[in-house]
Amino acid sequence: MNWPSPARPDHGLHKARIEALRKRCDLQKEWYGRTGLDDLNRRRARLLEEKRGIERDLMALMIGPGRAATDA
Repeated sequence: MNWPSPARPDHGLHKARIEALRKRCDLQKEWYGRTGLDDLNRRRARLLEEKRGIERDLMALMIGPGRAATDA
């Protein structure tokens, strides 16, 4: 048999897999948009980033210039 080399997969098969992956991603994006999950995911990400910013600010206050971490 003439098998393709593992180092160089069949270009047509690779292209078909990528196309199928894109279709699934597009379908998932459409579903998220219809169900409102897209907006919820964006809001959650924004709130998590805000939380991390607050945590960084608190750490900066506790471990400010001239203060050691053990002083907090």
